[in-house]
Amino acid sequence: MPFCSNGLRTINVARLILCCCSLWLPYCRGEETKATIVGNFLCPWTDAVPQSTTFESWLDSDRFHLRFTVEDSDVILQEKWTGEDTLDHEDRVVFAISSDIELGQLYCIELDAQGRIRDAKRDVRNQIDSSWTCDGLQTTSQRTDRGYIVSATMPIATLKSNAQQPIDASSKILVGLFRADHNRSSIGTTWSSWQLPATLDSTPFVRSAMSLLPVQGGRYLNPVESTRARSLRIARDKVRRDWYDHLQRDGVKKRAEQWFDSLADFPSIPEAWTIGELTFIAAVSERPFQWENSAKEPLNYRPFSVSITIDKSEQGDSNNNGMLVELTEATTSERVRIRSDQGRIAFEMEALNLAMSIVTIDAHDIGPRDSISVTSEGTGSVQDLAIYLNGQRLKAIPVRENQPNSIPMQSPVDTQRQWILKSFQTPLVSFQLRNRVLSEIEIRSLNDRTRLLTWGEQSEAEYAAWVDHYARRIDTEGGYLLESLRHYR
Repeated sequence: MPFCSNGLRTINVARLILCCCSLWLPYCRGEETKATIVGNFLCPWTDAVPQSTTFESWLDSDRFHLRFTVEDSDVILQEKWTGEDTLDHEDRVVFAISSDIELGQLYCIELDAQGRIRDAKRDVRNQIDSSWTCDGLQTTSQRTDRGYIVSATMPIATLKSNAQQPIDASSKILVGLFRADHNRSSIGTTWSSWQLPATLDSTPFVRSAMSLLPVQGGRYLNPVESTRARSLRIARDKVRRDWYDHLQRDGVKKRAEQWFDSLADFPSIPEAWTIGELTFIAAVSERPFQWENSAKEPLNYRPFSVSITIDKSEQGDSNNNGMLVELTEATTSERVRIRSDQGRIAFEMEALNLAMSIVTIDAHDIGPRDSISVTSEGTGSVQDLAIYLNGQRLKAIPVRENQPNSIPMQSPVDTQRQWILKSFQTPLVSFQLRNRVLSEIEIRSLNDRTRLLTWGEQSEAEYAAWVDHYARRIDTEGGYLLESLRHYR
């Protein structure tokens, strides 16, 4: 797509006149067209009080329109356009759209106060592909007494291609809405966002900053943060940022070692978490496996942990291959499998119109008394599945993920589902299903051969596992940091 010398896309003049009318004049949308409105952006990473930003979007004929109305007491613009990187030194707004919940591809459109464009594609590793352009994108801009207004329009076909879903007035798309304010006195940029991202990194391009937005109709106003609430949030995040540096101090390490070595054993797992267990399972068997289950959602959307311990095979095979165990439920078409293929461990989940599976990258020797555990966060995402061997998390990659666009509510089901547990060529000491995501430390405790290491014997990965355990069990609000500090005094 060609550019004018000022960085604007060149467009047909007649089309421009029509486009401008629909962009700038509210009544050009028609009274029957209700825009989606988003206001009260938040500053996630600084203690600044954000200036007002309002976003609007709507459909009109065969095009999708968006508009940012920005209050800015000091609009920073570069007079000379030297390419898309010029925006790095300017105030700007960002409209980002993703076609999938894990941000495999993120399509970003950045606009400065003159409507100049930088469009690029980012992947999950935040690698930027600047060769991508948003087909048919047109922009207009207007300076106001309080700041500026910048609008853009694109063909519905382009939005459909980027979102990879049908688009109409009732559609919802996964987007991020951001604003960047450049600092004249430094190279720093203050970001604000329509969501409050759950990250300490000062970048808006993360999953937690994305959310579903109706393309037309709806009003979303975040509650305005009080000065006290904002200060407490920033202070909490600073504690978290400084936490690992704090742990490296010699005095803290010594106190931590004394406290940790006073522990006698791994933390116990409450019996109430175990919702089903079978022991001494033959090499080839089929046994009922029932538990009280009143939930309507399939296992894909419920957090759980499943563990198996391998028994000694009659053939003495130390590298079990093929299907190890399978849990099935006939009436709801649900199935959970653990298999091994030349040492690579795979976990598969299936339900009606749902499928997820992962497999370990490396092969591992699997033999008698080895314990395999799998956890699911219950998000319905393959990224939140994990495989452990003898308490150590293994590197794994997604193999399959098939999720519906929406999850219809199911009618109540019989609480006594007819689950069947099948074992194949490998005998098992036990099979356990729990309604919690066990921490790595708790999973290690399932292996009776694992001993509790002293603090000095721990690796960096083991330190991290203990921190994760306290995050899950001691205080899910983050207070585990303060709890640990009490032990280090």
